[in-house]
Amino acid sequence: MKRSQRSWHLRLNHFNIIRTTHMDFEQYLTRQRTAIQKNKYSKIKINELFVFARQFHTLLKAGIPLFRSIEIIISQTQNKHLKYVCLIIKSELLEGSSLSDAMKLFPHIFPNFFISLISVGETRGNIDESFNRMATYLDKKRELQNKIVNALIYPVILIATGLVVITLLISFVLPKFVSIFIQNETPLPFITQITLGISAFITSHYIIILACIMASVAGIGINYNTPKGRLQFDQIIIKLPVIGPIVYNIAIIRFARTLGILYGSGIALITSIEMARDIMGNLYLGGFINQAIKSVKEGKGVAGTLNDSGQFPPILVEMIGTGEETGTLDTLAVEAADFLDNETEYIIRRQIAYIEPIALIFIGGLIVIIAASLLLPIFRLASSIHH
Repeated sequence: MKRSQRSWHLRLNHFNIIRTTHMDFEQYLTRQRTAIQKNKYSKIKINELFVFARQFHTLLKAGIPLFRSIEIIISQTQNKHLKYVCLIIKSELLEGSSLSDAMKLFPHIFPNFFISLISVGETRGNIDESFNRMATYLDKKRELQNKIVNALIYPVILIATGLVVITLLISFVLPKFVSIFIQNETPLPFITQITLGISAFITSHYIIILACIMASVAGIGINYNTPKGRLQFDQIIIKLPVIGPIVYNIAIIRFARTLGILYGSGIALITSIEMARDIMGNLYLGGFINQAIKSVKEGKGVAGTLNDSGQFPPILVEMIGTGEETGTLDTLAVEAADFLDNETEYIIRRQIAYIEPIALIFIGGLIVIIAASLLLPIFRLASSIHH
C-alpha cells in the first residue's frame, strides 16, 4: 500500500477528527498552519509555553526519543493552538525537518532566541538542556509578570471602583437632586453649579469625548508602529515617574538573562548580544547595545561601552566586565539579572506604596466634592422649609 493511502489515526480532545487519510491529514495541517501563521493573536500564554518547554526537557532527559516526546506532549496539551503547532511540528519531523526548522514556522510563538537554543542543542546533542534553559527563562519571566499583576490588582480595583462611583453620581444622582432644588427654587451653591456644569458637559458631549479618546489612542498606536515613533515612545516611557523605573529594569533583566543563557549555550557573543537586544524590547536602550556590538567587532569589551553610555545599571556593567575578564560572562550576566529581578520587586512595592495613598486622596477628594455639591443645597432647602 502506498504511503499516501495509509490511514492515520488521530485522537484529539475537543476535535472531531478520528480517521482520515494521510493526504487529507496533510491538507488539514497545511490549512491549520496557514491559519495560525496569519493569526498573530494566537499566541501561546507564557504558562503554557513554560509547561511545553519543561515537558520536553523532562521527556528528553529521561531518554525518550524526540518524536515520541512530541506525541506525548500532543496528547497532554489542552490549548488548541499549541496542539495544532505540535501536530505541525510532528508532521515536519516526519518529512525530515529538524525541530528548530519546524519551530521557525511560528515566529510569533517561538522567537529567534528559543530557536537558536534548540539549534545549538541539536548540534551539540544536548537538546534537553536547551529546553531546560528555555523553561528557566520562561519561569523567571512569568514570576516577574505575576509580581507586577499582583501588585497592581488593589490599586486598579480601587481606581476603577472610584471612577464608577463618581460617574454614577455625576451622571444620574446629581441631576435628579438638582431638578428637585430647582422646583423648590433653592439657590445652588457655587460648588454645585460647577459640578453640575461638568456633569452637563460630559453627558451632552460624551460621544465627542469618547471619539477624541479613541482618536488619540489610535494616533499613538499608529505613531508607535513607526521606527521613529517607537524610539520616542521607548525613550519617554523609561523616564516617566512611577512606571519608568519598572519598565527600565524589566528591559535590562531581559537583556542580561537572554545574553547569559545564549552565550552559555555556546552561541557566539555578537549573536547573543544581538538577540538579547531584540528580546529586551526597547529601541532606545537597543541603540546603546548596538554601540556595544560595534565595540566587540572592533575587538573591545562590552562593559566599557555600556558604562560610557551611562544608560545601564552599575551592577550589570560590573558583572559583565568581571565576566569578560574571568571567562564567566554567561554566569555573571544571569546573576545580574537575578539581582535586578529582586530589585524590581522592591521598586514595584515602593511605587505601589506611593500610588495607593495618592489614588485614595484623589478619588476620595472627588467624592467629597460631589457629596458637598449634593448636601449643601439639601441643607439650604431644609433651612428654607424650616423658616
